[in-house]
Amino acid sequence: MGKQLLAKAFFLCLLLSTTNLYAQLTPFSLPPKWYFGHRAGLDFTSGSPVGMAGNTWDGGSPNYDNQEGATTDCFPNSNVAYYSNSCALKDATHTYRGPNPLLGGGNSSTQGVISFPNPSSPTNKYFMANARVDPSGGSNCAQSSHGIYVYPVDASVVPLAVGAPTLLSAGAASSTGPGNESIAVGSDMAGGYWIVSIDYNSGTGNCRFVAWNVDSTGTINTTPVYSPVVISSAWSFQPQASVNISKCQTRIAYLQKGAPAGSEYVVCNWDPVNGVSTGIIRAGSTGNAFNYGCELSPDGNVLYVTGLDAADALRQIVIASGANNVVAATNLGPSALTGWGNLKLGPDNKIYVSHSYSAAEGGPKYIGVIGTPNGTTAGAVGYVATGYTLGAGALPSTQNGLISLSWHNPFLTINNSSATNCMDFSHTFNQYYGTAIPVLANSEEWDFGHGGGWQTGLGATPTHTFPSNKGYTVKLRLKDSYCQNFYATQRTVVVNCVLPVELVSFKARKDNGGVLLNWQTAIEINNDYFEIMRSTDGITFQRIGIVDGSGNSKTLLNYSFFDDRATGSQIYYKLIQHDFDGASDASNIVTVQLDKAFNAPIAIAPNPFNESFVLTKFNDEKASVIVYDLLGRIVEQKSSSETELVIQLGAGLSNGTYIVEYITAESSYTARVEKQ
Repeated sequence: MGKQLLAKAFFLCLLLSTTNLYAQLTPFSLPPKWYFGHRAGLDFTSGSPVGMAGNTWDGGSPNYDNQEGATTDCFPNSNVAYYSNSCALKDATHTYRGPNPLLGGGNSSTQGVISFPNPSSPTNKYFMANARVDPSGGSNCAQSSHGIYVYPVDASVVPLAVGAPTLLSAGAASSTGPGNESIAVGSDMAGGYWIVSIDYNSGTGNCRFVAWNVDSTGTINTTPVYSPVVISSAWSFQPQASVNISKCQTRIAYLQKGAPAGSEYVVCNWDPVNGVSTGIIRAGSTGNAFNYGCELSPDGNVLYVTGLDAADALRQIVIASGANNVVAATNLGPSALTGWGNLKLGPDNKIYVSHSYSAAEGGPKYIGVIGTPNGTTAGAVGYVATGYTLGAGALPSTQNGLISLSWHNPFLTINNSSATNCMDFSHTFNQYYGTAIPVLANSEEWDFGHGGGWQTGLGATPTHTFPSNKGYTVKLRLKDSYCQNFYATQRTVVVNCVLPVELVSFKARKDNGGVLLNWQTAIEINNDYFEIMRSTDGITFQRIGIVDGSGNSKTLLNYSFFDDRATGSQIYYKLIQHDFDGASDASNIVTVQLDKAFNAPIAIAPNPFNESFVLTKFNDEKASVIVYDLLGRIVEQKSSSETELVIQLGAGLSNGTYIVEYITAESSYTARVEKQ
């Protein structure tokens, strides 16, 4: 096992990280910088949004108007990595970097494009999924290759490298099959993501959610996963509204224009592990003529919806009761345009609302803000139509769109440091963009990888002693304080700080008629026995005895062995410690001079004794006297002053042989006594 019997006060512990060092469950962070529309952007890095300019989609090839969908993604330091208008890609310098146009997408798709980190390298590589476009919607960038495509984006190089797309589902949104103009991305609770859309069947019924998985290695599975729950059997109009997953990844909501029955909404339980909806919580008519945008409140209990027609409203639907409340009836956009645009929950837990503006319209442009979206009445949500003023010349996505964003998996890492008790652990739990995520008190659970299973009550900074030196997979799971869902991660630690036996001391002293060996251990792991070895030249050793070890112990233990056959002028001793698994290790060598004249500092009488014995000191000195049994256990201990010359010992001892150690500030002396 590569053991070192004599230990220092510190140990070296090496760490090897596994590939999965980021958090694996409920996502929390959104990109803090958003580009959308023409010269429109919001920067949330200071907590409250600040305007960003420079995002330019002027319309016409090769620039392509940003009519509806848009997305942005950022590096973990919050700087923009790239952004897209569903047709092309730009980097942070507003330079075109991607295919022009992107396959599958189009600027008239409601949620035309959405970005998320590549789990295999989440700090600098990304995926960008395009929604299937309805070619009748006036898109000026869609090619004939309609469908849902996933593009890999490498932002670690300049310029950005965009790889070949992976096709998930072919065809336009108006055709039968999985996928349409609605697209969302959520966690799979294992370090990867689900790309979610709607399986539309051209009015034949059995409409349901469909998802594709990108696992923790960044592998895209092109096989769709269909939810077992049918969310509508009456839709006759191709899906053109929005789908969104709640912040805590427990609910999913979708809107649909269901002519002739009117627009509908549906809210389902969402299973992020398997990528399926598991039951309808609430469904009904919104009251809007043409549903468009939807977003769930931070707690997942309120659904907000908008309508695309001029007479439509901004509404909230309280999921528990089904109450349908008009939050605002009037859009700030001109009546000549269609109604409300899209919605997005921000990193500040406020919902941002896009108004419809034309490029020719004068005056300031605004983004509406729902300040307290967990409120369950129209008056409690704090909606402000002019909540944020866009800069001069800025427009949200020219007609309706705001931005499509995914919840990013945060980082949960296990930290460790070496210590005399082997290893100290802690954890770091941060959003993708660096902000610490509050942990539910005492929710940490640890598994140290050697058969103990999950252990609770250890807190955030446990100390652990491992049984042997080798690699262990240490696991951690905990709950965030907001959603109270488990996160989990693991790390491989290579332990090089565990000694089978920590030998504190090993001494040999000339005794009456022989040599007494004493040694002391602080820690024993898997310790079978000690082999006592003697040599007359310090090179060739012979075994002269065996003393049993204590197996496993974390307390101070004393051992002794008396060599009554020691001969010669100088003699050498060492110990060989043996594990139960056959491994062994040797101690240092100690030396005893047998021919050196010696005057005993004490006398013991009677020896053997029946009831007790008396130790008589020959010098006026402070001293301690320790009596050991032959297993090294202390059975009696006394001290004396300079003037106390006689010490009585041994009362109550069982029959047998004992070692008496007499210790002063200058020297020590041992003798054997026997109780009969």
